Amino acid sequence: MDLKNLLEQNFAARVNMPVQFPSEKVTMGYWAIRGLAAPMRMMAAYAKMDMEDIQYSATKKADGSGWETPAWFNEDKPMLAEKNAMINLPYIVDGSAVITQSNSCYLYLARRCGIKVTSLDAQFDMEQTLMQVFDLRNDAMKQVYGGASKDEFKKNMVGYMSGAVTGHYTKLDGFLRQKGTQYFSGEMPHCPDFHAFEMVDMHSAMAKEAGVPDLIDNFPALKKLHADVRALPTLEAYFAGPNYKLPFNNPAFASFY
Repeated sequence: MDLKNLLEQNFAARVNMPVQFPSEKVTMGYWAIRGLAAPMRMMAAYAKMDMEDIQYSATKKADGSGWETPAWFNEDKPMLAEKNAMINLPYIVDGSAVITQSNSCYLYLARRCGIKVTSLDAQFDMEQTLMQVFDLRNDAMKQVYGGASKDEFKKNMVGYMSGAVTGHYTKLDGFLRQKGTQYFSGEMPHCPDFHAFEMVDMHSAMAKEAGVPDLIDNFPALKKLHADVRALPTLEAYFAGPNYKLPFNNPAFASFY
């Protein structure tokens, strides 16, 4: 038996193995913005999973010297750090399990929601696109949290859209066309599809605010994925609700939110 067949057998065994999760209800914590939490909120809504969503807000200090979030930094973070020294936002608490790091949270929540891939190859596709979308997100954060003024942000958007965004969109659109599937890892959405939706949504809004062309029309496969996620029936309440109306980024620190 070759290595690929052995891996596929192990994958099939893991997929079909009953999983006992630590609790009845998952708790997620993140800032009171869309940001990195939007894919998780969408996954929970898609799977019709009841999830507690703790949202932390930054408020101005009384002396006007900056911003503070005591509910996170003084209360919940020290408490959760006792169980997971790497704790950060976002996080997931599921009974005794405390998970942090964004992509780890996405993968855990997908399993918790019953969102699965159907083959080892699809697992590889899902993992690759999860990382590629996060590369796009990292480049975006350099634009919105780089300390630029509003005018500088708009000026920088020209080069950013024609450079980094075009590069990422080319890869994601090309991968979808190569696979010939509705979503990155098959005919059902997985965590990178929800994050890709959020990134396309945010970049379209960024382009509109900056007065530069929205490039998504140049990438029909990626545009279709965005439209397909938007049309998922179980996400109708999410798109009509308050979480979709939250700012993309933190207004206290971002040049675009």
